[in-house]
Amino acid sequence: WTRLISRDGHHVFSINFICRFRRVLALGGSWSSSLCFDAKHPHIVDSASRGPEPDDGAFGYVYWHGADWISPYRFVSELVGGSICHSCFSDRRACGALVGVAKVAFVVGSAVSVERITVFLSRELNSMSIVEIHADQYRVPLQTVLSDSTHGEISDFGLIVVRLVDENGRVGLGYTYTVNTIGAGAVWKIIESDLAPLLQGADPSAIDALWERMWWHLHFVGRGGMASFAMAAVDIALWDLQGHRESLALWRLLGGRRSEVSAYAGGIDLDLPIENLLSQAEMFLDQGFHAIKMKVGRDQLSEDIERVRSMRGLLGPNFPLMADANMRWNIDQAVQAVDALSKFDLHWLEEPLIPEDLEGHQRLGREAKIPIATGENLHSVHEFEHLMNYGHVDFPEPDAATLGGITPWIRVAKLAQSKGLPVTSHGIHDVHVHLLAAVPNASYLEVHGFGLERFIERRVQLTEGKAIAPDIPGHGVKLDLAGLMGYREATYSSVKS
Repeated sequence: WTRLISRDGHHVFSINFICRFRRVLALGGSWSSSLCFDAKHPHIVDSASRGPEPDDGAFGYVYWHGADWISPYRFVSELVGGSICHSCFSDRRACGALVGVAKVAFVVGSAVSVERITVFLSRELNSMSIVEIHADQYRVPLQTVLSDSTHGEISDFGLIVVRLVDENGRVGLGYTYTVNTIGAGAVWKIIESDLAPLLQGADPSAIDALWERMWWHLHFVGRGGMASFAMAAVDIALWDLQGHRESLALWRLLGGRRSEVSAYAGGIDLDLPIENLLSQAEMFLDQGFHAIKMKVGRDQLSEDIERVRSMRGLLGPNFPLMADANMRWNIDQAVQAVDALSKFDLHWLEEPLIPEDLEGHQRLGREAKIPIATGENLHSVHEFEHLMNYGHVDFPEPDAATLGGITPWIRVAKLAQSKGLPVTSHGIHDVHVHLLAAVPNASYLEVHGFGLERFIERRVQLTEGKAIAPDIPGHGVKLDLAGLMGYREATYSSVKS
């Protein structure tokens, strides 16, 4: 009874069950005769008309109706989405059956064929492992000092970068960050001491399983916090590596159908004089943004009112304007602020309260005249569940770099979708553009240069208020590690020199 867990973490089968399941299929209908499930002898349908087979080093491919080879993970996402079912199956009862069998086939290295659709994996996938782990910590100075109501002045940030190398030399890159470098050393140490030993020799394609393993390994001291930051850098690297192995952009790997995402410029500008605030907004407009966020949370509410009034006057009545309080108020102050700011037609008010105040969020849900966005300070899926179930939020705002990575970010997006909520993002826009492009309930992508853009080879492309996810393998982020070298404070490599 060997148990197999599919990548989405929901479908659990056993080999014995699959054998029985195959027998059931053999008795089930006209489509069953063309279904193949054989780990040792993959069955290829219509081999004469298919295109050239991909390189042996590839992740594994699907041959679909005489078209070119596509990735098996994309095949399953298309299958679940229904487009394959409608166009290819003569008997749609096969859909649900094939989804389950195909997902298990990915784990054991077998082939699945229904009518003229064939899924198979290269043998290399099953033997591939992580052979090198590198982790570096940097203190990166900001070229301009930023400010908000929680952190005060922000002069630098901590950057923790993880690189995972597989047996073919392919590299997956992941990263996380901390404000003013606070805790960056501790996050790096968790990776170096606690996560790197778990990863050495592991199968990098088993992303969900590795995430769960990291979560429970750190559970006693983790359950969020710095542990989630450390896990995030690793998880993002795993997904990037998977994209390189499949030669797929991350947004395609996750099942996305479009590369464009609505984007807003996120100003970190609480202490800017009003004239500078307006000049910054004009710069954002010149850059092509069709939505802008500003900071609120000054010492006097009257100051916030005047600043928002000035911004609304510049932008006009129908321009999406958001405001971010960075947890500045208690519930009574938040209700007062919402009442005062509601006349400016804000698209949302972000983080009016600390995230732990579920009762306060519930009250805002009843009384607020402005939609509420929050979540950047929640560091686990469970915390988002509690907020949505027992508090209130209109725009959940997970940050993959602080939540534990892409794996839990997608789980939060699906949770939000189940409750009819759009999902937005916070930070690391070069990664989040892929995630929002991959989910059906995407709201705005936050874009702000937090000092890292000068070390990124390819910056996010913006066209008519839309950010474009790059269509290259993985997330496409290439860091200038040589340029960052002068800011490095700690380094680890599993390769001994």
